[in-house]
Amino acid sequence: MHLVKQGSAQAKIRIRPKADKVERFAAAELRRYIQRISGAKLPIVRGGRGAGVWIDVKTDPKLNKGETGEEHFVIRCDGQRLVLSGGGGRGTLYAVYDLLKLLGCRWIYPVAREEIVPRRKTIDVGRLDISEQPSLRYRGLFPTPMYQGNLQVILQLVDWMAKNKQNMFLTSPVPYVGADVGPAGDYMFWPAVKKQLYPELRKRGMLLNMGEHDTRGFFDERHFVDHPDWYSLVGNTRVPRQICYSNRGGVAAYARNLIKYVKQNSQEIDILGTWPLDGGNYCECARCRDDDTILNALNHVAREVRKVNPDIPVEYLIYSRTLHVPKRVQLEKNMLVLVCRRELLKPWVQAARRSGAHGAYLFEYYWADNYNRWGNTAIRPREVIEVTRRAEQDGGKGIVVLHIPPANWRRSGFNLYFHALACWNTRVDLTATLKDYCEKSFGPAADAMFDFHNVWLQHEALVCSKIRCWGEVSDKEHARFKTMFARLDKALRAAQRATKSKKLQGRIAAWSLYTRFMQKWLACQHQRQQAQDLHRKLKKKGRAKVLARLAAVKRLETEMMAMCEASDTRDGGTGDGVLESKMYRVRRTGRIEQDVKLYEKVAGRLPRDEQMFQLPAGR
Repeated sequence: MHLVKQGSAQAKIRIRPKADKVERFAAAELRRYIQRISGAKLPIVRGGRGAGVWIDVKTDPKLNKGETGEEHFVIRCDGQRLVLSGGGGRGTLYAVYDLLKLLGCRWIYPVAREEIVPRRKTIDVGRLDISEQPSLRYRGLFPTPMYQGNLQVILQLVDWMAKNKQNMFLTSPVPYVGADVGPAGDYMFWPAVKKQLYPELRKRGMLLNMGEHDTRGFFDERHFVDHPDWYSLVGNTRVPRQICYSNRGGVAAYARNLIKYVKQNSQEIDILGTWPLDGGNYCECARCRDDDTILNALNHVAREVRKVNPDIPVEYLIYSRTLHVPKRVQLEKNMLVLVCRRELLKPWVQAARRSGAHGAYLFEYYWADNYNRWGNTAIRPREVIEVTRRAEQDGGKGIVVLHIPPANWRRSGFNLYFHALACWNTRVDLTATLKDYCEKSFGPAADAMFDFHNVWLQHEALVCSKIRCWGEVSDKEHARFKTMFARLDKALRAAQRATKSKKLQGRIAAWSLYTRFMQKWLACQHQRQQAQDLHRKLKKKGRAKVLARLAAVKRLETEMMAMCEASDTRDGGTGDGVLESKMYRVRRTGRIEQDVKLYEKVAGRLPRDEQMFQLPAGR
């Protein structure tokens, strides 16, 4: 069946006369990419019959059965008619993107310039009979920061999500700034971007999870003067931070504010969060020490929400003070549980089943969070697939990934690509997917880059175990890493020789930058470990050797900071997406504080030049 022949359109795209916005967008996307591939612009018609070649883009209610029926899609071709249908709008859109993948398109990274779109004058399709549904119900991202300055990269990320069958966008409905992050990292300004972002989410049928640490917006400090007892008792003092969850007046005020928001903005809520604030300061009063107090309070909130809108799940966050599974209290039936620790997913799935609630799904930190712990993200496609499979086996409804910052997209995007594929189909094959990535992304350099990635895969677990630590790289591991980097360099040189394309050379250079950064990172951790080992073994006799190792740490940290600044994406721009200085600068402080502690033990004083470790004066 010819869709395009020698640059001339042979088929028409047909949509229903009453097609909704997602169907219309799906048809427009099909036409846009067919035109980019071949130069031919296929006409879109509403309804109609007659002879000729037709592509039907439509929803089919018969497919919408079961929990994921809306996303069930079918692609069928019998020679004269190509049907792209879904149980709902999202399913129809996924059918379009899946057909485009069959034609060679790929969307591996969430920036438009990295799209892979083949070029050919003729497009034909053989007999097809494809029917798919997702393995996991919720497949999403939580990008932060989000504000006008990085709106363009957020918009590209939303576009990438739909093309890779991601269906949930998590944010905060109210302005929020993370307690321990401030302007360097986690801040949400949905009201400032809603006008541009909301239509783009909805025409892709995206679910909106409105809830990230939203207590600040719905329970702010203005009540503190009149009702200090509504707020958390820390030590012997009430502080205007968290709710005192055992205080009925405070919980009722919080519920009223949430209800007001639901009534005024129900069209923009698919899931409503009830997250406490970040940064601790939970109430220490006698009644709040009861493990079930927070769940009791939020059950009340869920009941109040159900009265005004029973269709909105109320999200209960398993985080910090709510990690334990309650034995005396059950979840309300309109609750959905978001679990922040992998090992707790299964028991919370069981708790949700016992109470008849919506279920539980996983919040994932380590795949795209360049702020977490140490300001570094490692590629880990094997772990992504394994964790996703385990989540399905445990009965989890899905996974949402924290992506911070979105402009630092290259390393994160690689992990997120595998996340998207695995959430849709947990049986995805790692080797085949990696080979397809290399073939589509690197052309004649594909074999060398496949070798390169296989080296990373062989060492993935060991490298990832060294990201969340200070030191802990032994001499034996350091020798292993030296061999690993020699093999990586060899593969990169082979890839660079294999192509003269500037675009492909740029992609190879991005992986080279990541490799050099990780080489310095691991060498820095080895120097720290050597300094610590020498101090333990030689005490005062090893003073000079320990200080020499710490000087090497300073040099490596300075070099890594310079690499981040040189590659910096700045104010939401996309840059090369590999490194980003704000996150690295914030999180390196934790490592350097430990360096200074060791220096002080060895030298008996603080470094005279505190700028040596970029610590604020007075520490």
